[in-house]
Amino acid sequence: MKQKTWGFLWLFCALTLASCADQSSSGANKGFYSERWGGSGTVPRFAFIANAKDKLVSSYTVSTGNNGQLRPLDVVTLSNTPVIATMDPANNFLYVPNFTVTTGPHCISSYSVNATTGKLTFIQDTCDTGGTNWEEPTWLAVDPAGQYAVSSNFKTDNLTLFTLAGGVATWNEDEIGDGTMNGPIKVRMIQTPSKLCVYSNSFFSDRVHVFEINTTLNDLNFVQTLTTGNGVGDGPFDITAADFGSNNWHVFVSNFESDTVSSFSVDETTCQLTSIGSYATGTNSGPTHIITTSDGQYAY
Repeated sequence: MKQKTWGFLWLFCALTLASCADQSSSGANKGFYSERWGGSGTVPRFAFIANAKDKLVSSYTVSTGNNGQLRPLDVVTLSNTPVIATMDPANNFLYVPNFTVTTGPHCISSYSVNATTGKLTFIQDTCDTGGTNWEEPTWLAVDPAGQYAVSSNFKTDNLTLFTLAGGVATWNEDEIGDGTMNGPIKVRMIQTPSKLCVYSNSFFSDRVHVFEINTTLNDLNFVQTLTTGNGVGDGPFDITAADFGSNNWHVFVSNFESDTVSSFSVDETTCQLTSIGSYATGTNSGPTHIITTSDGQYAY
């Protein structure tokens, strides 16, 4: 039987976000890569790494040549343990959820990013002041317009909605689950012509959960829950979405325990998913991550 354990969570961190091997002679960068970097073309590019063991966020410049070389830039110290660092679409702000806490409640730390130097400047911590509303956030997704963020909360089996403005993440005191959510790992958001859709995967209940954001009321609303692959013993580990063109969205889920990838089509008017099928990745392959090309033509 699958159970929530620290061992599982460290496996999650090690396999999905990066290796935990030291990346410098000082051993300072034992951490996990951020979701994306800032900059493009000849504009300075920066990579940000959330370091769980050292409780740091490290920043690097990224070579604008073809070698992608990283050069250490700066570090920011946190009081608690980060597992992911996520940027807004404009690359102006960095958001870091604190998975475990030494003192105080769980928080989302926000920073501004200097577009020229990559330097991070602390803005604020947005915290669960009640202490048990949202615990152990494992992932944070930002919508394409940079107006909302949603965290998946491993311990409390729910998602939390935040509104974003000027780098400030405001907790709307809006947590939602669906009764079957158990160990939500990741969360993804897509914008269709009519809906802002939210998708999350639960490792322990073998399910995909569908929600939509009411942008008028700033509410997170339940839409649908459906099983992945076999529906039993799949262990959905990662979830991603791709647009095949003209808002032809699809969602893909990698199933760690059943060695499969599940595919779903998206109804752009309701956010609902329809299963297309599951595809084997090889015996004992244990797929942990899935990524698609920008045109949605290939998945890896």
